[in-house]
Amino acid sequence: MLDKDLAKRLIVEYQEIVTNIELIERDITVDYTGNNVFVGLRRAGKSYLLYQSVRKIIKSGHKIDEILFFNFEDDRIDSLTISDLDTIKLAYEEIFDSKPVFFLDEIQIVDHWEKFARRLVDTGYQVFINAQPGNRNYSRRTLLYNRSFSFFICGISENQKFAAS
Repeated sequence: MLDKDLAKRLIVEYQEIVTNIELIERDITVDYTGNNVFVGLRRAGKSYLLYQSVRKIIKSGHKIDEILFFNFEDDRIDSLTISDLDTIKLAYEEIFDSKPVFFLDEIQIVDHWEKFARRLVDTGYQVFINAQPGNRNYSRRTLLYNRSFSFFICGISENQKFAAS
């Protein structure tokens, strides 16, 4: 069971991390007003696209307090359940008065996470998710078909490698 105080500390910590990370913008068109699922193999750049999406959302007028970024591969959390996902949401609501935009990094680690994501989308929250097709908790149903835009991420292009050097 996730401790709510730990969830609060992580939410604030992740907000700082995503605002301070150095980015070279990837050449991909994303609808930053909708719900998005980034699918791809490990190390393809899905988390990087979440960071880039946070920056775009902030540039469009959102405040950092309206961002709920959560990294489910953090070593300080382990064996999360679907009820822990709601603990994260409730922890955010105790800190901030705004309705967050959710950025869920490697959420497929949590069994039945798609039910939580579906509830968020159905109740009007904007959600960005990354997913790995090789993970045991990934399936076609987790892509929130008809409720999101899905992108298959294949790593950076040669042009992006050149721009980064």
